[in-house]
Amino acid sequence: MGRASALLLAAVMLLTVAPALQASGQHQGGAVVMGFLPYWEVDSYTPSQLPVTDLVFFNAPVQADGTLDTGRLERSAQALERIRGECGCRIHLAVTMFNRDLADSVLAYHRVELANSIRSVAIQYGFDGVNLDFEFMRDKNSITGEDNTDLLIDLIQRIRQGTNLIISIDVSGSVEQVYRDGRLSSYVDYVFLMGYDYHYSGSPETGSVSPLQGPGLSIEWSIDKLLDYYPGNKIILGLPLYGYDWPSQTCDKGSQTTGRGVARTLSYIENNILPGGEPHWDGESASPWITYSSGSRCHQVWYENATSLAIKADYALSRGLAGFGFWALGYAEGSPSGPLVGDLARSRSVEPGVDRVIVRVEGSRLIIQLEGARALSGLVIRVHAPGAGAESASPGDFPLRSLEVESSGDDIVIAAWAEEPLPGSGIWGNGTLAVVNLSGPASVDSASASGYALRLTPSRDTRAVPAAVGSVTVESGG
Repeated sequence: MGRASALLLAAVMLLTVAPALQASGQHQGGAVVMGFLPYWEVDSYTPSQLPVTDLVFFNAPVQADGTLDTGRLERSAQALERIRGECGCRIHLAVTMFNRDLADSVLAYHRVELANSIRSVAIQYGFDGVNLDFEFMRDKNSITGEDNTDLLIDLIQRIRQGTNLIISIDVSGSVEQVYRDGRLSSYVDYVFLMGYDYHYSGSPETGSVSPLQGPGLSIEWSIDKLLDYYPGNKIILGLPLYGYDWPSQTCDKGSQTTGRGVARTLSYIENNILPGGEPHWDGESASPWITYSSGSRCHQVWYENATSLAIKADYALSRGLAGFGFWALGYAEGSPSGPLVGDLARSRSVEPGVDRVIVRVEGSRLIIQLEGARALSGLVIRVHAPGAGAESASPGDFPLRSLEVESSGDDIVIAAWAEEPLPGSGIWGNGTLAVVNLSGPASVDSASASGYALRLTPSRDTRAVPAAVGSVTVESGG
């Protein structure tokens, strides 16, 4: 199909909230959006800030005898009940072990106790799933000499006994050896890739916390490695709502650090550092960064904002992953990027589609309305034909012979077939009246694929998603 003279003037996007989900191994619909909610943020969090399909309460630490420390959970129980009633999401419990010696001991001697404790706590508090956040694990158990992967599989099997719990595991960007085992994919529902801390507080040089690409470890490398062992529809890319502020030798990208970095939330960075700093963009890692001076010392702040998060979330979906997620809910609240991050979560968590397209003529404008648009409910597009003034134009000035709507990758393409040119256009024949991009965040600037791409980065490729299109009605016109 060709292109008519019509140009997209404005779009008003009203995004729907993800529908309530039933507890099951795989999320039905759009992308999984998994958010970790730390116990120190639980009282202030409301789902409308950043809605998710899956919420993970952090945390219940594993104790030396294999039981769970539930003190934080008990103190947060009332707030979690409020959140459960508001968000319509699946809620998981993060069970944590961050000490490799503790992990070896518990897996060697207390797997039965740990499995029983996890099941009991999950049932008591009504969790839909359990997230096993076991970090820094050895591949070989230092006590028994067995593969810790074997012991972990045995633990997961015991947790599952008599329950319908969703089981997820957390894996660092380096993809620890203990998780490089395809057998695990048969026992877990999701693998949460912690796509952050590639540069961390103690890094010897500055750099992206969550690099999309680049030398060394990157999100691209981590996904490639995980796909050797797990199907894409079980992998979730975790993204940071925080960054690090490092003192550095120079203000040049990749400078040596002169001290430990301080972790800062997205809200703190955008409200307290960005206004007085110099912003930069690193194309390779697809990350923003800021330089500022403190006395005679340069500081570099590397973080993620709405633009970089959208790029990385869509990259994950373009690779066929189940979805994306965030550490941590609450960290973007009150920041300029906060509402856009919420829009990102909303627009990806439902399967895009359009039930009906209505086209009508008002003066010199064609008004194209999409009904039942999932992810963009209530979208109205106004298209203006150059040279057709409102004073002289009439429905007869738009000699439409037919109208066609089809999905093309990420877009819904609305095309008119006409035997005469649109008024004043000088263009004959068929033409595309509008291209509606279903993956962009809410904006009043443009709903076109090109407009969305330019708001992010000229080199960004939009995500290809199927978009079902129903009936088309032309209410007036030739």
